Amino acid sequence: MESLQDKLTRLKTQKETDVWYLVKQELNFMRVATLVNEWKKWKDSKSSLTIADYIEGSRLTDTNYRALTNAYNYGLMRNDNIVSGTSSKPSYKVADSTPVWEELSKVNFADVNTISNIIDRQIEKLYISNPYDDESKNIRKSYRLFIVPTIYAILIELKEKYNISTITKEEFILFVETTKKFADYTETASLINEYRERRDSLDSTYISKLIKGFNNRVHLALKNLSLLRIDKNLSLSLEEDKIPLIRERLDLYQKNVDRYENLTSKEIVDIQCSTSSLWNCFEENNKDVSNIESDKKVSGGENIIFYGAPGTGKSHDIVEYINEKAEKYFNRKFSNDTLNSEENIFRITLYPDYEYSDFVGQLLPQKDGTFEYKKGIFSSALQYAQETDNPVFMILEEMSRANVASVFGDLFQLLDRKEDGSSEYGINNSMLAEMIYPELSKENINKKVITLPSNLYIIGTVNTSDQNVFAMDTAFKRRFIWKYKSTDVDPSTFKNNPNIKLFKEFNIDWYHFYTTINTFITDNLNLSEDKQIGPYFIKFNTNNNSKIHSLLRDKLLQYLWEDVDSIARNNYSNEDTIFSKDIKSFSTLYEKFDNQENIFSDTLTMNFETKKEE
Repeated sequence: MESLQDKLTRLKTQKETDVWYLVKQELNFMRVATLVNEWKKWKDSKSSLTIADYIEGSRLTDTNYRALTNAYNYGLMRNDNIVSGTSSKPSYKVADSTPVWEELSKVNFADVNTISNIIDRQIEKLYISNPYDDESKNIRKSYRLFIVPTIYAILIELKEKYNISTITKEEFILFVETTKKFADYTETASLINEYRERRDSLDSTYISKLIKGFNNRVHLALKNLSLLRIDKNLSLSLEEDKIPLIRERLDLYQKNVDRYENLTSKEIVDIQCSTSSLWNCFEENNKDVSNIESDKKVSGGENIIFYGAPGTGKSHDIVEYINEKAEKYFNRKFSNDTLNSEENIFRITLYPDYEYSDFVGQLLPQKDGTFEYKKGIFSSALQYAQETDNPVFMILEEMSRANVASVFGDLFQLLDRKEDGSSEYGINNSMLAEMIYPELSKENINKKVITLPSNLYIIGTVNTSDQNVFAMDTAFKRRFIWKYKSTDVDPSTFKNNPNIKLFKEFNIDWYHFYTTINTFITDNLNLSEDKQIGPYFIKFNTNNNSKIHSLLRDKLLQYLWEDVDSIARNNYSNEDTIFSKDIKSFSTLYEKFDNQENIFSDTLTMNFETKKEE
């Protein structure tokens, strides 16, 4: 192992470019992405201007086109002529955008979490020396490493072996930026420790000169990474809550470090330009330590929400969806009545006070004075899905009645799915890991990365009329497939359709009644479809006139009075109402309906009569 003095002496004769290097242009990831957007406009327009002149004339007046080299480094662009060695000139006319760029261009820029995850993934794939570095075949030809896992390893080594939590700017420049192979991280950590112990006895003028010569601004690229903390003095440390995740990633990296260090230029660029993380490049070797599923496990897990007005049959659609996905695995069909007793189906109805601890689980005291974890529906479903190859369904009814962003908490990150249905990103959650993997040691529980397996389906329902209870934010909604359930049915096959007596001497079937109400809500009251009623708002299951009357009175009247007509009554610009304006209270409405008097407005009554005659 090289001594500190030998290291400093060697640095004195080393060329200032013989260190980690990224082109000295813009390194902020999103600004580089914006520059790529301008490059695409230039290329698509087939402008006669050079890329330099085009960028100079664009709104990006403070960004040089040479920063596009960092778009190569970040995996947003690629140039196979350079990668293959057939050209050394960065001709931007023959360059291509990448799947990473396409992925980023489709993200809602208000979705900060997704953008942050993409940036983290791409910065973690920075490689020195990269194929686009025109000095790589000369000065930096001996550097072959992904720099971020190397930094992670150095920081973990410093923390565990020397109780050092930060790397200062000068330590980074002198020792980290001159590290040539991943395996050298232990030596680098040792040199940093010795440097700290002897710093006061070293020639400060000499040190300052070295630092000035080797500062190639790699810190500015690392500032994009959320797992690292860089303070105003450019000292570097790990985000404490991310350390378990970083350890897990390092375990994956070290299992294949020889393969990572012997990649061809094309393989390096393929990795950088893919939407896969660095840690899963060699998945076949990582199956024992990651949550990648076996070939037998069902794939295709997804997040889906059935939504529509109350009574449109969303629960029925859930049963049909489950049968479509699962019938071939169980050789039978499920029904709504038996869902709650099926071992592979986990079902819960959310409510305003429903919390993260209800969803995931919590530590509760026992009679003997000990504490024990009580699993929530999420941890129960996740554990079962881990243990079986068959499809598993978690049903969350009435999702809009709870603050789902708070209910999911850190689990939100798991909702991004890969093509096979497993999570794109994992999380560290020691409480959840302890519930699901009780056999693991405390150390391994802290390091365990949680992901959704490919066989776990998350199914929700949302009554659109309840959206005012807890509105879902766009970032959460974007992670679900939304299936709209219309209030329309085919009257020729509609069976939930008894004849009802609205008032003395006037009968109408349920289909014509509810569709007339729905049309009136949107056309006359100018309210949204949210307030309409579905064909199964009431499930009659009877032809008894007295029971039908009771169901209408006890299930429908209050909804129409409180949630629909009250809005119209408060809107003084609207003359139409569902109920007669002579009725001033619900008690009067209730009494008149029981006495079979007409409680509806003249306009709606006329609509009923017209509908009946059609």
